[in-house]
Amino acid sequence: MYPTALREPGQADRWGYGALWWVWDAPVYPGPTYAGPYQGAYSARGTGGQFVTVLPFSDMVIVHTVDIDKDAKADVTAQNESTIRNMVLASTCDGPCPTK
Repeated sequence: MYPTALREPGQADRWGYGALWWVWDAPVYPGPTYAGPYQGAYSARGTGGQFVTVLPFSDMVIVHTVDIDKDAKADVTAQNESTIRNMVLASTCDGPCPTK
C-alpha cells in the first residue's frame, strides 16, 4: 500500500500511494502530536496539479482545478499543492467562527 518508490522525498508531507489514492503515511502529525488535520487524509491527483483531498479529521474536502484547456502547460507542483492545503486549513476556525 505504501511503496517507498512512490513517496515524495524532501517534502514536508508524507504521502504513500495505494488503491489509486495518495494516503497520509505519517504515523503522527509533524511533531509529537498523534492527531492533526492530516490524520486519515487521502487525495486524488490529476493533470496540471488538479487535486481532491479529503481531510476527515477536519471534516473537510478541498478541490483544486486547473484550466488546462486554456494553458496546456499549467501545473501546480507538489509543494504548491501542499501550500494550498495548508492555507485552507489555516483559514478555518476552531469551533464556531466569529461573526461581525
